[in-house]
Amino acid sequence: MTDPSQGVAADHNKWSDLITQLDELRRQVSAHSAATVGRQATREQAKAAVQQYFRLSRPYLTRLSFSDEELAPLDEQIQELLRLANGVSQKTAYSKAIRAARRLLDQIEVSREMRLGLASPAPSGSDTQPSSVERAIIETLIGLELPGASQGYQQALRDMEDEDRFSYRGVAAELRETVREVLDRLAPDADMKQAGTPVEKGQSGFTQKQKVRYILRSRGVPENARKVPEESVLLIEELTASVARSVYVRGSISTHVASPLEEVRQLKLYVDGVLGELLAIHHRA
Repeated sequence: MTDPSQGVAADHNKWSDLITQLDELRRQVSAHSAATVGRQATREQAKAAVQQYFRLSRPYLTRLSFSDEELAPLDEQIQELLRLANGVSQKTAYSKAIRAARRLLDQIEVSREMRLGLASPAPSGSDTQPSSVERAIIETLIGLELPGASQGYQQALRDMEDEDRFSYRGVAAELRETVREVLDRLAPDADMKQAGTPVEKGQSGFTQKQKVRYILRSRGVPENARKVPEESVLLIEELTASVARSVYVRGSISTHVASPLEEVRQLKLYVDGVLGELLAIHHRA
C-alpha cells in the first residue's frame, strides 16, 4: 500500500530542491575570483537549476493553480540563467539573476503555503497547527510588540476551523484589524506627514493604500512590486464588508453563491499576502 506521505514529500522536494540548487549556484558563483564565470562545474550547476525548475518545480506550481502570468517574472530569470550558462558570462550578471530569482521564489513561497492550506481545509473541531507562514506572521507581530494583533490573528485562525459557525463577521474583523495595526505601527501618521505625503482628496486621513505604498517605498521596493499589496488592502476592506453583511447558517445559502466561510478564506489569502510583504517575511534568509 502506498504511503500518502511519500507523495507529499515528493511534491515538497520539487520546490525545496530548486531553492537548494539556486543557493548552491550562488555559493559557487561567489567563489569565483575572476570577473567572468567559465568554470564548467558552475555552468552545469546553473543548467541543473534550470532543468529542476522547468521539468519539476514549475509543473508543481501549475498544479497549485499558479498562472503563467504569475510565473512569468520567474520564468524570465531562470531563462536568463540558462543564457548565461551557455557561455562564459559576467559574474555580476549571474549574481543579479540569482538574487532576482530567489526574491521571486520567496514571494511565491507565501502564496504557495496559503494555497496548500486552502487545498486541505481543516475539519471542524480539529487542532491544526499554524503553517510556517502563519507562525512567521505571529512571531513577527509579537516581536513588534503588537499583542492585540497577534492574538486577534490567532483567534481568526482558530475560528476559521469551525465550519458550523453562524457568523464569520468576527473572523473577518480580526483579520482586517491585524492589517490595520501593522500599518499604523510601520507607517505612523506623523512619519508620513514629515515625509511630505499628502492626504488624498476627499479623505480625512491617510488611506491604507497610502500606508502600504509608504512602507514598501521606504524599503526600496519597486513600483511594479508594490501594486499587488496596495490593491490587496482595498480588497480586504471589500471582503470584510461583504462578510459583515451576511450571516451564515448551514444549508441556507445557495450553492451558486459563495458562503461567508469561502469569503473569509479568500480574505485571509489577501491578509497573509499583505502581511507577508509588510513584515518582510518572504525576504528572510
